[in-house]
Amino acid sequence: MGTLNMAEGLAPPAEKPRGFWLTTKLEEFVAWGRKNSLWPLPFGTACCAIEFMSLMTSRYDFSRFGAEAMRFSPRQSDLMLVLGTITNKQASVLRKIYSQMSDPKWVVCAGACASTGGIYRTYATLQGIDRAIPVDVYVPGCPPRPEAIIKAVVELQEKMMKEGFTSRDADLDAFVAVPLTEGYREMVAFFAGLMADGVMDPEITQDDDSALQKFINGRSAMVTTNFSQMEVARADALEEGIDLNVKMIAVPMGNLHQITASGGGFGPGFVLNANVADSPYFLATLQFIDWILFSEEGREFTVWGVEGVTFFTDEDGNRWYYGDTDGFGASALNPNFADINPDDLRRIDREYGFQDGVWIGTHNAGSVEMAVSLMAPELQAWVNNELATKALSPVAPAAPMTELETEEAGIIGAEINAWVFSQTAFFISGQRSMDEWPMFQAELEAMGINRLVEMRNDAVARARG
Repeated sequence: MGTLNMAEGLAPPAEKPRGFWLTTKLEEFVAWGRKNSLWPLPFGTACCAIEFMSLMTSRYDFSRFGAEAMRFSPRQSDLMLVLGTITNKQASVLRKIYSQMSDPKWVVCAGACASTGGIYRTYATLQGIDRAIPVDVYVPGCPPRPEAIIKAVVELQEKMMKEGFTSRDADLDAFVAVPLTEGYREMVAFFAGLMADGVMDPEITQDDDSALQKFINGRSAMVTTNFSQMEVARADALEEGIDLNVKMIAVPMGNLHQITASGGGFGPGFVLNANVADSPYFLATLQFIDWILFSEEGREFTVWGVEGVTFFTDEDGNRWYYGDTDGFGASALNPNFADINPDDLRRIDREYGFQDGVWIGTHNAGSVEMAVSLMAPELQAWVNNELATKALSPVAPAAPMTELETEEAGIIGAEINAWVFSQTAFFISGQRSMDEWPMFQAELEAMGINRLVEMRNDAVARARG
């Protein structure tokens, strides 16, 4: 390398560089390599996995995205692809495999069954894998086409580069760094107090089976779970001779406000072949799709079928499938699905020409009444209470970043996420004193959390013009 001479200026290099040179930041180079060298682990349990197999053929050429190195060892993988129905008994296995994967790691949830339980609205089926592991990208469909999974991987590659611990403050109309807010400190201090008083289980991270067993045996008075798991707990308790009197309570939201998150759902869609534009039924096709997706009558048809043929309405306005003793959980297009009605031999998919699964999720985009119509009465009451006592938070505006900002945000956000999660657990468990909270915030500022917030708010400003 040349030397600087104060009299003669900068000396020329001792040797002329050979080949070409690439100037970049080491962090950006590592992030670029990580984004384009994903090692997927397929967790396939049903028909979505069969559809996924075609992704590896030359027709779709998944290797274009640097993700063709399929690994069935979690320790060699960083991307989990969940493809198919997951039962409650499989949840602990899924969680264990996820915990064994290399960090950083990501999850793509493919298909209606993995995303929401799909048509399997029963006690045995996990109603969405996000109840067991975190999910980065959801892919709707039954099953989703290979192009949809490719799109999910592309979106994941973008998402990987802009993760961070920021949230939208509706009052300020701006993104803020959540761990730097007084509300976050109060929340952590509250849970730390519960832990110190012996009210909170010291095992902060434990699987659902262990938590539910403590609940059944009376070692805990409250457990965070879902309705399906609650039904499982009741059944398991009965096997042990315990009549478990358990109720669903409203989600506690603190004294500051009663707000719940919004904007997290997704609905089904249609992909039409371009040839349909030349069809004499093109307009009728669009009108039918509009009716199915955006009218209450169309949604009722997709969920319940035809009144007087597949279901009837009682004096209280509740819908019931013909022959259905439970009143919920069956499929309108196949009342005999999953042996819910073993004496009902009708197969409406054969009799009327379409199969259940095609219209999954349309009722979730409609009225509240339609969305809860397939739920058990106890769950309906809980949902209605939540809606009556809590307000939905405003949906955050779009914040599209530039490519360079995306890469920078991903690098900063990955480090901040890991630090916030680990230190929050330390504060709650007492391994770190709340007196060190200012030090914790200084650590986050040194990591660049304010820069992350700045980029998000700048992106919103640009999008708004």
